[in-house]
Amino acid sequence: MNVFWTRFAVFVALVGLVTACLYVFANHVVALAVLSALLLVMLLYYVYQIQRLWRVLDSPAYGEIPSALGLWGEVYYRLHRLVKGWRTQVLQVEQQHSRFIQAIQASPNGVLMLDAEDQIEWCNAVAEEHFGLSAKRDLRQRITHLIRRPEFVRYLARGEFEEPLTMHDVGPHKQSIVSVQVLPYGEDRKLLVTQDITKLENTEAMRRDFVANVSHELRTPLTSIKGFAETLLDGAVRDDATGRRFLGIINDETDRLVKLVDDLLDLSLLESKRL
Repeated sequence: MNVFWTRFAVFVALVGLVTACLYVFANHVVALAVLSALLLVMLLYYVYQIQRLWRVLDSPAYGEIPSALGLWGEVYYRLHRLVKGWRTQVLQVEQQHSRFIQAIQASPNGVLMLDAEDQIEWCNAVAEEHFGLSAKRDLRQRITHLIRRPEFVRYLARGEFEEPLTMHDVGPHKQSIVSVQVLPYGEDRKLLVTQDITKLENTEAMRRDFVANVSHELRTPLTSIKGFAETLLDGAVRDDATGRRFLGIINDETDRLVKLVDDLLDLSLLESKRL
């Protein structure tokens, strides 16, 4: 038997004992009147406590659980303990949510959360900067109404997100290159992750130009060496002085190639240290 029923049984026993004593030492009319009065008082007390409980449940506020005697005191005590446990759980969830938001805000990548209708549920500061958005102003706005670039609209509508989308001329000054990757999750929801790849794209462009220039620089001395070597092998040069001059040219072009290769090795070493 729990505490509630124990206290209720004690109360009923006390009422019965008082009524029995009055019945024995007085008469049945007095006993009935006292019993009726006790029951009326108990009913009014219960109605009052039920009204208090109703107000607490209708507009709950932590720390405002009322106190009472007897059974209702036990009810309020257990309600207070239950509310305290719920509040602790809510605070823990709020702290976890806050840490999660702080972690995403600290990310160098932009993050947008879209619902099933492609409406913005949340975005971090980096995503705001990439697309000129505002997390408060653009909440529940369809993303394609805010980012109207044709390639982005097609990418989102096509639904094939295995490869990221590269968008040029975005950002606050329209000079950035951003990679956009959509990650579906939950019930038709999407996580849109953006990354500024401007430096990477510029580095790749410089690398391509460098390779083209190196190819040209290599081709010139190699062509010269090959031409003079073939001339010497064919015996076209009978004069020793002319032959030595050709060999001198071949030697100079070879030194040029060696220097170019050394520069490439130094550049490769610097690049590996930077990475």
